[in-house]
Amino acid sequence: MRRRIQQLDEEETTRRRLGNKAAQDRYQLHKGELPDGEYPLQLVELDHTDVDIILVDEIYRKPLGKPYLTMAIDTYSRMVVGIHLSYDPPGAIGTGLCIAHMLLPKETWLAKVGVEGDWPCWGVPAVLHLDNAREFRGNMMLRACEKYNIRLEYRPVRTPHYGATSSG
Repeated sequence: MRRRIQQLDEEETTRRRLGNKAAQDRYQLHKGELPDGEYPLQLVELDHTDVDIILVDEIYRKPLGKPYLTMAIDTYSRMVVGIHLSYDPPGAIGTGLCIAHMLLPKETWLAKVGVEGDWPCWGVPAVLHLDNAREFRGNMMLRACEKYNIRLEYRPVRTPHYGATSSG
């Protein structure tokens, strides 16, 4: 029985259990449609994801939960230019902290977290490419980007694999 179960195709099993969309999302290659930047910081994609780990308390080993990661990725260099990791669900504050991390040099931050090395990726992007989440459409986000002359571009609605760096 075990041998027979192990021989089953995972993609087909997912398709039968969860449907075609779940199987495609999990097993199909998603090509991005967004053109890459032609120089650093021309186009930066920003998005959130939940991290697929459960962190535990270092003393009692009790689960603390799953953290959320917000990342800004330069489409030209494929370098991460900003991050924010938190237990708080994605929102305006986490987005703002990721953008602040993107704008500033990383030497002080690296020293604070005890990492030796260089992270020379920082600055003001020309364009931020975003999905249609509420935190990306708020007044605070619009005003901050207007102040720094950052143009906001939104991907088409219900196209989670539209971005070039996040899916390709």
